[in-house]
Amino acid sequence: MNLIEIIMVSAGLSLDVFAVMICKGSLISKIDKKNILKACLIFAIWQIFALLVGNLVTEIPVFHDASQTVSNMWYTASVFIFAILGVYMICKARENKPFEERLQNDYPTKVICIWACLTSLDAFFAGIGFGFLNTQVLIEAVCLLIITVLFVFLGAYTGYHFGFKHKKNAYMFGGIILIAAALDVVIRYF
Repeated sequence: MNLIEIIMVSAGLSLDVFAVMICKGSLISKIDKKNILKACLIFAIWQIFALLVGNLVTEIPVFHDASQTVSNMWYTASVFIFAILGVYMICKARENKPFEERLQNDYPTKVICIWACLTSLDAFFAGIGFGFLNTQVLIEAVCLLIITVLFVFLGAYTGYHFGFKHKKNAYMFGGIILIAAALDVVIRYF
């Protein structure tokens, strides 16, 4: 995958974080940059960790040796991973779960870690997809790091200024980007 494609997938993965931060931003009475920086650090660490672990899965000898002889199967697996993540995010956008809004000005570290862990699951699977495509892990990690930090800030400020309603749009857009990445893999590698 080239740099533009990696950036697209990283943005699609980080839109999940963006949606979570919109929810959090809609609950605060004032912006506290210290709390946002803490959230940036926690989300970025979890996203990068999950991406790297997913990428390392493809280095397991069984997968790595087989990938040399059965590369089309791994490309197909990458397409399915990106497409399933995209469909999952679109389904999340269509859910109408009730959201209890109440003022909450702090960002408890334990809660942020739980959110970060849950939102990084798709980064884990994307790491597997990237690994099957033999994408450079350093470029993946740097792109995901920068975009995650940016989307934490944007999500908190969007939620603070505009409220909870843009969460659905973030999930929908992230899903569309991941499906576009799956289609790009199909066009490029088959």
